Parts: sequence; C-alpha cells; structure tokens
Amino acid sequence: MKVLSWLVGLPLAVIVLLFALSNRHGVTVGLWPFEDGIDLPVFLIVLLPLLAGFLAGGLVAFLKGLKHRRVARQQARRVADLERQLDAARVSSAAAEAALPPLLSGDRSKTP
Repeated sequence: MKVLSWLVGLPLAVIVLLFALSNRHGVTVGLWPFEDGIDLPVFLIVLLPLLAGFLAGGLVAFLKGLKHRRVARQQARRVADLERQLDAARVSSAAAEAALPPLLSGDRSKTP
C-alpha cells in the first residue's frame, strides 16, 4: 500500500509543482460585493480551493470515524478486563486444584 501511495503521490506532486511554476503570473480576482479585486497568482487561485476541499474532506472523514474509534476503544478495554478476569480465574483454579488431596484431584499415583 505504501508503494502504491508513492507511485500515485510522487507524480501528482511533480505535476502540481510544474503547474505552480508555469502559472506564476498574477490575475485580479474580483469578489462581487467589494469594488477592488485581489491580485493572486493563477496557481493559488486553482490550488487553494483544492487544498480547502482536501482539508474539508479530511475533517468530515475524521468526524465520521469518531464513533467507530470510541467503540473500538471501549471494546479493547472490555477485552483487557475479560483477559484479566480469565487469568485470575485460571490462577484461582490452579490453586484450588493444588490444594485438593491426591484422591480427590484425580491423581491415583500418589495414593498412600
């Protein structure tokens, strides 16, 4: 998976870099309620909305996964608690079996 991300990410980064270097000339961007415009390079006009969309998508994915991460943490705590209880039960079972007399424990080789 890591190789795939490099195979896709590296050429994409090169393309974005070439786009930014090729489109450095300024363009005046006018916003309707305001009279004056803002002079920005073309690559910023294109890449800033893409970056904003990427960050918004990441935020939505993070918020969507909050519930699942919380459930996973609760289940991990429950599993750890049940494993501790199982270990304690095994220890107490072994101690109880060791305390039984030989005839009651099922070991007939130690009969007097």
